[in-house]
Amino acid sequence: MGSPEMFRRARETGAELEERQAERIVVTGMGTVNPLGLNVADFWKNLIDGKSGLSNIELPHTNVKVAGVINEFKPEVSLSGLVSLKNLKKLSRPVQFAVAAAFEALLDAGLLDEQREILDIIDRERCGTSIGTGIGGVVDIIGSSEKLEEEGRVHPSNLLRSELERVASVVSMIFGLKGPLQAPTAACATGNIVAANGFNEIRLGNADVMVVGGSEACLHSVTLSLFESVKALSLETDYRKASRPFDKARSGFVMSEGAGIYVLESLEHAKKRNARIYAELVGYGNTADAFHDTTPSEEGQRRAIRLAMRKVKKLNGQRIYVNAHGTGTKPGDPIEISAIRRELPDRMIDVSSSKSGIGHTVGAAGAIESIVCIKALNEGVLPPTINLNDPIDEAEGINLIPNEAQSADGVEVAVNDSFGFGGINSVLVFKRLGE
Repeated sequence: MGSPEMFRRARETGAELEERQAERIVVTGMGTVNPLGLNVADFWKNLIDGKSGLSNIELPHTNVKVAGVINEFKPEVSLSGLVSLKNLKKLSRPVQFAVAAAFEALLDAGLLDEQREILDIIDRERCGTSIGTGIGGVVDIIGSSEKLEEEGRVHPSNLLRSELERVASVVSMIFGLKGPLQAPTAACATGNIVAANGFNEIRLGNADVMVVGGSEACLHSVTLSLFESVKALSLETDYRKASRPFDKARSGFVMSEGAGIYVLESLEHAKKRNARIYAELVGYGNTADAFHDTTPSEEGQRRAIRLAMRKVKKLNGQRIYVNAHGTGTKPGDPIEISAIRRELPDRMIDVSSSKSGIGHTVGAAGAIESIVCIKALNEGVLPPTINLNDPIDEAEGINLIPNEAQSADGVEVAVNDSFGFGGINSVLVFKRLGE
């Protein structure tokens, strides 16, 4: 019997040399709804300006006082022309977010006509959907339980609002996307896992276009109490200080709601229709810690980063921007920084955490942070880690972009880390489109 090390060496030599040239896959559209903005333009401006989208909350049965609530979102406005007022009652809040963000992304990609339908020249059977959620309709399930207690019955709309897959299937139905349909759930790594799945559907020849992303809206006494019970959440009472990734005074993450959706497309398909191309998705790494329920493993994270970076080894010495998972938990931040430092040691590394401004959107986090990576490459600006006054010792020598945005001059590659409970690690790598 051969050893695991022998098989690993075989994979990294002959097997990889014989691997066929994969289809190049690019990003052609983006959309978001989150505590810093109801669209990509507003979100990016507020993020770069170092603003916070967090606010104080008051809910029973929990000591959590800060969350990322999207108070400005009005579904009857954002979804006007897409969903009738009658059908809105069938859509949970995360589904509403997903539809709004998908609409912006498809419009941005130039895939919709004046009737808000997919262009006739596009083969809908080769346009797929991979949108996930961490917790999905849990708030509606809780509401249905309360309704049963009070009224003794529930309605069909209660079922439709509760199902997790609706974040993907409703987007598919509204826009007529008849290709591959998926609704993954992978804890806090969901927003990256969906992109890896979409990437593979295109690479395998099953689709030309994949609408990928994540959506979450789980702010409720029950969910906050559950995460509070494992000491994951910040109990800070001042919203301006609650989310503090990589700071010695960090005390946990701040739960938020939101959605991030973007369009992946084969380079050939994008070029044929003269699409604007924001970036190329050049690699991803998915690994399992196989270690602990809630405590991350540096070894697992390092393997995910290493796998994701396989296609960009020629960039030695160039700057790389890392949008960190950066939740602000006591054990998580030092482990992630160590993993980044040890896997990218010969490069100039700039690291920041968007969660300092918008909190942790759980299943949507990776997708929103992919948009941040792509915008950084296109705008030449690196977003700050706000509330960072006393960096952790493990980050000494690493530029954490404290409190103010910085120039992205020379940055050609952006890495997006997402790590979830249960030891789920997913890392994506984007770069400017080259030859």
